[in-house]
Amino acid sequence: MAALQWSYYFYHDIPYLFKTDDDLIVDTILISSIVKLLLTNTSNDNSFITKHRPTLLSNIILSDRIRFFRGGWAMDYQPTLRGGGKFGVSEKVWPHPVLPAYCSGFGWFMSKYIRDQLVNVSYTYPLHKTAWIGDVFISGFLAKEANVKCTGIAIDFDQTPSANCSCLMVNNPMLTVCSSSFHLGGGGTEMERYMEYRKAWNVIQLRHNFTHKKIDVC
Repeated sequence: MAALQWSYYFYHDIPYLFKTDDDLIVDTILISSIVKLLLTNTSNDNSFITKHRPTLLSNIILSDRIRFFRGGWAMDYQPTLRGGGKFGVSEKVWPHPVLPAYCSGFGWFMSKYIRDQLVNVSYTYPLHKTAWIGDVFISGFLAKEANVKCTGIAIDFDQTPSANCSCLMVNNPMLTVCSSSFHLGGGGTEMERYMEYRKAWNVIQLRHNFTHKKIDVC
């Protein structure tokens, strides 16, 4: 929420934002291509999106740009977990058996309008009704209060403990967000973490370079 408020004050007129976590590996080239399509409504016939997921292209072109709020994992009809733990929600906060529809924190796009609605409603949202699960609260509880909804977008995510996002990205060109090994508490040494990101970034660059028809290393 603090990040949204920061962008509201320092980049108030930014047209679109993409929220993700800092322990994930993200194809920022693909994310930028999607935002460019949202802004210009045009795409090169040989573009990466056209080649690998043409339905995404048409879906974006036909979308409502003002209320654009899309995530790769849209969660509807998820049960409310009770008791303690990171994901528990008390009955005082939310008495219903099913959570509000929300998007996974792996990543979602939002327009300036959506950002503004979420920030504005946060000032009046009752503190005692706050579910302390950031992704669920912002894209679910707060979004419901603001009368907006995060829905799906056809990009791929992968939550893996394998430290092998580079190879996964070779095999799936539309894998956009992939969990690093330390997303789940691993990661090894500082150099091993660096190399995990370095290998994935090399693959991301190669797969967006059309002179490379086949990527032999990952």
